[in-house]
Amino acid sequence: MMSKGRDLQGVWHHYEALDAPRYTALTRSENFASNHRGMRSLLLDDASPIAKVVGETWGMPVTLYKEKINYKQPGGSGYTAHQDAPAYPELKRHITCLCPVDDMGLDNGCLEFASGQWNDLLETTRDGVIAPAAAEKLVWTPVPLNAGDVLIFTSYVPHRSRQNDSNRPRRALYLTFNPAEDGEHRTAYYTNKASQMQRNRISLINHFNGSIVHGAEEVSAAVRELFAIRGDTQYDPSVTQLEHALQSATLAQAERPDDAELIVAALLHDIGHLVLNEHDSDSTFLQQNLEHEAVGHAFLQSRFTARVAAIVLHHVDAKRYLCGTDAAYYDGLSAASKKSLALQGGPFTQEECRVFEAKPFAIEAVQIRRWDDCAKVKNKQVPGLESFMPYVARAAAAADVPAASL
Repeated sequence: MMSKGRDLQGVWHHYEALDAPRYTALTRSENFASNHRGMRSLLLDDASPIAKVVGETWGMPVTLYKEKINYKQPGGSGYTAHQDAPAYPELKRHITCLCPVDDMGLDNGCLEFASGQWNDLLETTRDGVIAPAAAEKLVWTPVPLNAGDVLIFTSYVPHRSRQNDSNRPRRALYLTFNPAEDGEHRTAYYTNKASQMQRNRISLINHFNGSIVHGAEEVSAAVRELFAIRGDTQYDPSVTQLEHALQSATLAQAERPDDAELIVAALLHDIGHLVLNEHDSDSTFLQQNLEHEAVGHAFLQSRFTARVAAIVLHHVDAKRYLCGTDAAYYDGLSAASKKSLALQGGPFTQEECRVFEAKPFAIEAVQIRRWDDCAKVKNKQVPGLESFMPYVARAAAAADVPAASL
């Protein structure tokens, strides 16, 4: 049984500007427990094993208050001296479980803690961080951790971290809990944060030393990040995910050079495969339908206009539509497309075709599908991703993108 208030939608992502190695990098994700089946079970179920361990450590039952992943990529910024409590205003008692994904050492910015007994707030600045004069009086101890370690600390323990000066990431999962007897406050935390957080911050306190990007810049960062991480995986035996996206966008650009939204929809029509990490070398790829079009739609709808998101949502149904209206179209599909068609429900009936035609942007989705079918040419020379990023920025700027939804 799930506690109430556990259905918050939309993972929040935050990006920072970097001098190297890329323009921007993902620096934090949060509010993912409600949006990921495994994390929901691990963190929000009444039988959560992590909540059990944290509760036994603290001496009382606990419930999840908030969750985040801090990535700190090479060159990623650190955090100035602070206590977490000022950023958690809904109640007074909180405890955090830190689970390193990578080894955390001095070179890549491990946490440093101030020794002592901490039950109250120190002097803070207007930004909610520890006043510099107070921070200088503290004795700071670096705490290197290995991947798989667990570190538990309360929200009143002063801590800080330095920039990642290594060539390896320092990813870490932070899970914050409050006493179960104090009630469920996760909903209130994220609701309040969404309304109060300033666009150039990742927290209610200004403890992050990096430069947060947002709006169209943040959307561009999200696109670059996904293609940087997973674009080189195989879409099929002939092309990678990135090559398929670039070939599709090139065809769209050639026919509709002034339509930034349609070019972006062509570039990102299979972005759901990247979010899901579906690719040719994945043993489960094409063995089950994970509805990559719906995943892509969810990724795009908070970043672009309804038109871009809807075209991507409908591009799979566009294949089913074409198969239901043009027998020759099916014969021209690749073996992989025929296999995925069967998983997606097969050709539309005449009635289903009529319903599809009435949907907004359905005909544009059909055009995307035709470019999609032609975008699987091995070793074809096309412009690189950066040549399409101005279209991404233009299409993102056309949407009203709230900072906290990204």
